[in-house]
Amino acid sequence: MLNADVAAAVRTTIVFSAPIGAIVMHRHYRNATGWLRWFIVMLRVLGVIAAPFALWMLIGALLHLM
Repeated sequence: MLNADVAAAVRTTIVFSAPIGAIVMHRHYRNATGWLRWFIVMLRVLGVIAAPFALWMLIGALLHLM
């Protein structure tokens, strides 16, 4: 049971951190070079992919509370 809870916590952290990280790193994109620029691009892609899942998780949690 604990392993399933830890796995769910890790998935939730990844899903919510990618969009937030993409928003935060957006202001550094213009001056970034090399690996940092590629990291920001990858974070943006992950943010676009993860944002609907984060919204889905929030809606599910709100419906569960009702």
